[in-house]
Amino acid sequence: MADGLSIRLRTLAGSPHLVTAGEVEISTVNLLASVADAVIRTRAAIELTLDLSAVTFIDDVGVAAVNACRRQATTRGLRFRVINPSAAVRAALNARDRRKAVPKTSRRLTPATALNPGMPRPRGRSR
Repeated sequence: MADGLSIRLRTLAGSPHLVTAGEVEISTVNLLASVADAVIRTRAAIELTLDLSAVTFIDDVGVAAVNACRRQATTRGLRFRVINPSAAVRAALNARDRRKAVPKTSRRLTPATALNPGMPRPRGRSR
């Protein structure tokens, strides 16, 4: 953890904004979760905004933590927004979306079906 993580709470138009800077990764996600939880529990608001413009690094655990903040806010009836994602955040979110877009297959692909998944598997021995 070179940069660590800092979170500032700003209130804009009556709604809490968490301005996050540094690295959102396995050793810092508990801080993000704790702050988001405290804000959600103690603020009377209709929206929680997470500003990620100063995030220099985010890993899969960090992306999962952001999604957990979203779930927690929506469970409590708050809208949730991520604004100003840094290039690091945007790259991590795009990578996650690409991995989710790859269909998982339940059957083993053979060389014949790997190129054409719709093709039925050959039966018996192949020559």
